[in-house]
Amino acid sequence: MESTSYRQTVEQHGFSLVPGVLDKHQVADLISEVRSALGRRPTKQYAMRRLLELVRGVRQLCEETAISTLLEPIIGDRAFPVRGIFFDKNPEANWGVSWHQDLTIAVIQRIDTEGFGPWSIKEGVDHVQPPVSILERMLTLGIHLDDADADNGALRLIPGSHNRGIIPRETIANLKKHLRSLLLLSLAECW
Repeated sequence: MESTSYRQTVEQHGFSLVPGVLDKHQVADLISEVRSALGRRPTKQYAMRRLLELVRGVRQLCEETAISTLLEPIIGDRAFPVRGIFFDKNPEANWGVSWHQDLTIAVIQRIDTEGFGPWSIKEGVDHVQPPVSILERMLTLGIHLDDADADNGALRLIPGSHNRGIIPRETIANLKKHLRSLLLLSLAECW
């Protein structure tokens, strides 16, 4: 992967698809650790917050060269993880998530600060919406541990939406009407 074209793709579209970042042994180890962490929970779960603290391998992965190679061209060498979430989309639990922007960050404790809010608590962890200037310096990194495609509930993105700031819900509804043609075009350009 050439970092210049990768960076340009992310800057233009807001995302890039990069296959083969982890080898099959790393994927198998992560799956095993996540299953173990899920098994320690009191009820059957298909999602887990606080992944960075509950799954040692996820925290270690954040320090791997393969991951820093993806982060540094976009946000520099001082990047650090702020949240880890696991989703298992399967026939028993296909998460119905409405179109949205990820606008909140997990924080160690609530400190009321001008420009930060609203606040929420998710699984005992304080979350807050920071100013757009902070969100613009963040990058979401999704790692698929199995094949993810249009037929099995893969993540859908609206190309270019990262350049629109905080988008009102009604605008998101209008943007998604054009998603299929935009997504197909963007995927073709990514490869």
